[in-house]
Amino acid sequence: MLLTRVIELLQGIVRYGNPVHIALKRRFSKTGLMTICDRQTGVTVKAAVKSSHMFGETWYSHDYDVPGCPLRPGDVVIDIGANQGFFSCYAASKGAIAYAFEPYPESFGRLRDNIERNGFSSSVKLSQVAVSSSNGTATFWCSDYLGGGANTIVEAHLASIPEDIKNKIVVETVSMDSILAGLPGRVRLCKIDCEGAEFNILAGLSDPSRIDSFAIEYHPDAYRLRELVAIMVNWGTHQIGFGKASHMLYAVQDSILSEYADSHR
Repeated sequence: MLLTRVIELLQGIVRYGNPVHIALKRRFSKTGLMTICDRQTGVTVKAAVKSSHMFGETWYSHDYDVPGCPLRPGDVVIDIGANQGFFSCYAASKGAIAYAFEPYPESFGRLRDNIERNGFSSSVKLSQVAVSSSNGTATFWCSDYLGGGANTIVEAHLASIPEDIKNKIVVETVSMDSILAGLPGRVRLCKIDCEGAEFNILAGLSDPSRIDSFAIEYHPDAYRLRELVAIMVNWGTHQIGFGKASHMLYAVQDSILSEYADSHR
C-alpha cells in the first residue's frame, strides 16, 4: 500500500504541473472544481473534482489512443460525449481538428472555457447536442455522479448510476450520418463515451468506411455487448479488439492497419 502511494506521488509530480493542488483537492474536496495542468504541454483544464480521473485516463492511461492508428497533425477527430474537454484538448494538443459534442449545459460551459483557455478555439468545433441514431430531441437524465460524467439519454443506463438523478432536460440530438455529411474528407478517430448511447449511434451509422478508427467505452448495462460487436463486425471494414482498460472497445480499418504495418518494417 505504501509503495503504491509513493509511486502515485512520483507519477503525479512527473505528470502534472500543479501536483499539490490536485492532491489536496482529491483528498479534501468531494464537490466543486479543480484545475488540472499537464506538465509537458502546459494544457490546463478546470473540471469537477469528481471527474478529475478522466483527465488521467485520457492523457496518461491513453484510453482513447487506438493501437495502429496514432493521431497526427491535421487529422480530423469526432469527440462524442466531450464532457469538459479532456479528450478534445488532448487531440488539439497533437495538432488534430476536433468536433466535440456535449449536451449537458454545465459540462458544455466548462468544455467551451477549457478550449478557449488553451487557445484551441480554431482547432475544436463545439456542438451542444447529444449524438444518437437520428436527428430530433431526447430526454437527458442528469446527476452529480462522476461530475456529470454518467449523464445519459438512455433510460436503461440509469440503474448503473449510484447517485440520485437531480433533474432531466430535453436535448437536441444529431445522428452520425448528419455529422459526417458536414465534415470534409476522412475522420481519423471517432471517440465515443456517451453512457449507453453508443449502440444506437453505431446502429444508425450508414457509412463507417469514412472513419479510420473508433475508441468506444461500452456500457453493457444498457445493451448486450455481443450485439454492439456484431454491428461492427458486420461492417466488414474494421478489425475489432478490446483494450486493457476497463470497458474499452477499438476498431481500426483494415487498410489503416496495413499502412501502419508497412511503416514499421
